[in-house]
Amino acid sequence: HSGWGGGIIQSDDYGKTWRPQDRSGVGPFGLTTDVLYFKGVCYAAVLGQGLYRAECNEEYWRLLDQDISHKNVAKLHTDGQTLFAVAWPQKTDNGILPGGVYRSSDGSRFEMVALPAECKYPVTVKAFSREHFLVSCFDSIDYYLKNRIPLENDPEAFGVPGLYETLDGGQTWARICDKAVYSCASADGVLMVCTKEAGLQYRTESGWQRDLQLPVFNPHTVTVAPDGSLYVTSFGQGVWKRCAL
Repeated sequence: HSGWGGGIIQSDDYGKTWRPQDRSGVGPFGLTTDVLYFKGVCYAAVLGQGLYRAECNEEYWRLLDQDISHKNVAKLHTDGQTLFAVAWPQKTDNGILPGGVYRSSDGSRFEMVALPAECKYPVTVKAFSREHFLVSCFDSIDYYLKNRIPLENDPEAFGVPGLYETLDGGQTWARICDKAVYSCASADGVLMVCTKEAGLQYRTESGWQRDLQLPVFNPHTVTVAPDGSLYVTSFGQGVWKRCAL
């Protein structure tokens, strides 16, 4: 599409052909990192710009900037009743602004969830309810290096990567995985995490176990299909499929 600067692409024939979703030229444009339907409304996370929503006609988008102060809104998730939005850390003139997690019952007014001090690089959220959800935390040192900011001698400045769980809406937290976790999913009571350098991990009664059949050491996301199959994306190593567990 001539002059198209990124955004959302849409297919009306099950992926045979694609077109820019926005035909009217009103956005959202840019690096759209997630799209989600919540209570009949479509939401789009545009990295560096914020969170957009479209009512009945998806040609017309509105920027939600009243309650979400971060501009690096990157990932969305819902348990069906609550919409969660994750903002990644943001580079500023004064250094790195920590990321944050937000939630909303109506998709318009958001509140910021209190994260543990160690969670400076929240990446994704997996919600089981408004009070029970998981937040994956990546390696902040990696983020600092990519932005060419000198390393400090204080390790706490970079946070502690892992997977954090709250059962009371963010009042208390437990770090249930000590790897740099990008995302997580669950199927039939089994919790799975995609880690930075330890592959795809499964949580069992005896602890975390790596999926040795997956020839990828840094999986990106894992999706559970209706038939129980797993689809795993990776950083530069393709997409892999595994039959039902």
